[in-house]
Amino acid sequence: MMVALGSLLAILSGMLNVTAATLEKREGMKVLSSHRGWRFLVLLVRRPVWVLALAISAVAWVAEAASLALAPVTTVATLRNAGRGLLVVTGGRWLNERFSRWELVGVALATAGGAVTAIAGVDTSVSRRTLSNLDQLTSGAGCAVLTAVVAWAGPTLEHKRTMGSGRRWKASGALSGVAVGLLFAATGVFTKEISDRVATYGVEAIRPIVLSPAPWMMLLMAAWAQSLLQEGFRRANVATVSSAAAAVASLGLICAGFTVYGERVVHVGLAVALAGGAAMSLLGTVLLLFFRPATA
Repeated sequence: MMVALGSLLAILSGMLNVTAATLEKREGMKVLSSHRGWRFLVLLVRRPVWVLALAISAVAWVAEAASLALAPVTTVATLRNAGRGLLVVTGGRWLNERFSRWELVGVALATAGGAVTAIAGVDTSVSRRTLSNLDQLTSGAGCAVLTAVVAWAGPTLEHKRTMGSGRRWKASGALSGVAVGLLFAATGVFTKEISDRVATYGVEAIRPIVLSPAPWMMLLMAAWAQSLLQEGFRRANVATVSSAAAAVASLGLICAGFTVYGERVVHVGLAVALAGGAAMSLLGTVLLLFFRPATA
């Protein structure tokens, strides 16, 4: 019963994130500015609809935090990406975006891979093991370094692009999505740290949560992720960026579930399905990164 409730909350979190992503992309398209990064965010904060999208994301985070306390990390990590395929519909209908055949295949594979891993993770044990402050800092620092490397690669591709060719431009947007996914994987770990302490200690968990690195690193990484996400939306369609971010975030959080929290898949068949679903998500992300975007 608890796992089922956690799964429903993870799906709700995913649908809210899809809504927020569509609104953020639409508002970003209305801001004609050469500013990037934090300065671009300052412009967006002045737009009420974009702030509404942030509020929807905050509600999605609450649902995700509750789901992580009730269901296995593997299940939550994949079900929270529910509805990413809808971004193709909303992108085409409300954002006037176009999708190449390979982009659609990439989104479909990333989404299908997430569904397979969610099913495979149903029988995974739920862990409420909490990490030490040092382990939290180490995990956050590792994700931050990887994110910085990937984020640097995006502008490098952008500067090398040739006139009339959108492949590298689109790839740099997808790379921004990958960088966002790495940060989301880290914030997922920190979210679990907070939710597990609340589930275990109740109101008494407030003090140890405030004194731990989890909430503060989560806020910093969430702000960084927003900056990279908006840059990605400027270079590629919303489905490409969001699917790349979702696939990487899911795989990162699943790996954390097995390596950091000691969760285990009981049956060999489900373990094989989990590996197959992860491979599908990776293949879909590769297609989003390297294949030519649609032309007008």
